[in-house]
Amino acid sequence: MSHNIALLSPEKRVEIDLDKRAALLIWQLRGGKISRGEVMLEIQNTPEEQREYFRKSLNRYKTR
Repeated sequence: MSHNIALLSPEKRVEIDLDKRAALLIWQLRGGKISRGEVMLEIQNTPEEQREYFRKSLNRYKTR
């Protein structure tokens, strides 16, 4: 597998970006820098077709 993200499909790059956003949000939530409401707002601001994947990413990072 290549480590060059530019060579991946656009869909896979979007998934990587959503994973990074989810990890950052959970990290900020655990550190007390943001509230649960702000996480909910981020979910609402995510495009509908990507929202389910984003929620799964948030849940994955939340349980770690």
